[in-house]
Amino acid sequence: MKIVKILLAIILLILLGILIRQNYLVIKNKQKINREIAQLKAEAQKYTRQNEELKKMIDYFSSPEFQEKEIKEKLNVVEEGEKVIIVQPLPRVEKQRQLKQEKEIVRKRANYYWWWHYFFGERE
Repeated sequence: MKIVKILLAIILLILLGILIRQNYLVIKNKQKINREIAQLKAEAQKYTRQNEELKKMIDYFSSPEFQEKEIKEKLNVVEEGEKVIIVQPLPRVEKQRQLKQEKEIVRKRANYYWWWHYFFGERE
């Protein structure tokens, strides 16, 4: 009789251990699923914000003001009564700027560049 009680106690402990282990695995999987759900919700919110920004851009690009601005800039269209003023830089001033920039570039080149061009010249 004592042996039966001991065996029954051992079997109950084994069953209890199995149930605890199964419960632990279920809780662990539930936590993992909850984390994934939270990540997916955050990702959905991100895409929702991006979608709203894109809708705003579409609305802006569809607006008559934007279209008028683009037509004026890209096609050089002028409305009736508007005047266009074109300002061009003075040729001398522009050439002086360009020469300054070229001199700066020449000063900034490394020594090996000059040796290479001394021996091999420019190949164009």
